Amino acid sequence: MESLLDFLKVNNLEIINKTFVLAVSTGIDSSVLLDKFIKLKEHYSFNLVVCHVNHHKRSQSDVEALYIKDYCMSHGIKLYIKDLYFDLEKENFQALARSKRYAFFEEIISIESGDYLVLAHHATDNTETVLMRILRGSSLKGYAGILGVNQVNKEDLKYLIIRPLINVSRDDILNYQKKYNVFYYEDESNSSNDYTRNRIRNNVLPILKNEASDIDKKFLEFSEVLYQASLIVDEARDNFINNNVKTENSCFSFKRSEFFKLSSYLQEEVLFELLKPFKLSKANILELIKIIYSKNQSYQIYFKNLFDFIIDYDMIFISKNHLEKNNLKDFSLIVSNTGNYIYDKFRINVTNCNNNYLTKSNEMCYNISNLPIIIRTRRDGDKIKLKCGYKKVNDLFIDLKISKEKRDQILLAVDQFGEVLMIFGIRKSEVLKEIKLEDAIKITLEESYGKLY
Repeated sequence: MESLLDFLKVNNLEIINKTFVLAVSTGIDSSVLLDKFIKLKEHYSFNLVVCHVNHHKRSQSDVEALYIKDYCMSHGIKLYIKDLYFDLEKENFQALARSKRYAFFEEIISIESGDYLVLAHHATDNTETVLMRILRGSSLKGYAGILGVNQVNKEDLKYLIIRPLINVSRDDILNYQKKYNVFYYEDESNSSNDYTRNRIRNNVLPILKNEASDIDKKFLEFSEVLYQASLIVDEARDNFINNNVKTENSCFSFKRSEFFKLSSYLQEEVLFELLKPFKLSKANILELIKIIYSKNQSYQIYFKNLFDFIIDYDMIFISKNHLEKNNLKDFSLIVSNTGNYIYDKFRINVTNCNNNYLTKSNEMCYNISNLPIIIRTRRDGDKIKLKCGYKKVNDLFIDLKISKEKRDQILLAVDQFGEVLMIFGIRKSEVLKEIKLEDAIKITLEESYGKLY
């Protein structure tokens, strides 16, 4: 079995005066790892902190918690215990428990100024993980399995996740346990076939081991090849994102034409990276790519009730904020005097005007005596007077390739008789040129947090 010291040295991990936060379940893997750290501590000076999570899932959970408490006390090791309770009938126990565990570990790393979070994943775990991801679908880095060392960089927390047993098989751990008589508790749920990992462990791995006794080593080599390849892919993926993807107000956007230039594999990787918080499957990613390749010039879907996925001619938009929440349909505001009018994200300023020749697309001159005017969203039948004559507002939007979603966000200035004077940010009516400006005012529409439309 690879020694703990060898793992730390090979990965250039400092030991002296560092703080190792070790997750211990009292199962054989983490119990062996804890024993190895205690032996290492006889020769090196470092801080060792143990974290234990009591899921209260099994009858012996409380017994295990008491055991690790007595064990750590007898060895002078600081211990933190977290109690977790779940409604196992209604909740996804495995995913939720993992999330809660890591939140607890990070809490302790923060309290103890930990340098390393130490986990007991081993080579056989890696084999099982790779097989699971092959079955479910993943990214290239996901197929590479479990890393021995992983850097975590957050604004308020930086540490390394290390897995000193990653090159050690389950059989080697069992041999170590027998040699040094390491006490541990057996989790009876490991023999159950209720979970995918257990079915692979109990049914698939024995067959693979019959074909190759060193199957874990072969999967580690496979993982290393894929990981190195993933670094090359990541560089190409990140170059595309940095050069082509714009981010604004929780919305990603990029050109379909640029996306089409990527290989099909890089297309998947780009979407996996952009949508990482949503934990989509490969099938989900392929579904989105199919939508991108469709002939739709204007398209929107609230994908899996997670985010808006929008096609707007050559542009793709991915919005984390569902557009229906901010829709301005049927918005209407009467402007009857000078002053400031604020609604949601818009601010309308009405001021005296000394310059009758305004060129900006979000402002217009008008006579104060002709007020009120109405600022509102478009309605069926709206027309605006252009140099070529009247044109339906909706037809103008189509000519300008403005998506259906954006059309409902655009505001018009309309006089009291229904004449469209201006489409803010888009076009001014020729009617404005026919109005004699005497007591002139300026009406300006501004978006309070960014560029208009």
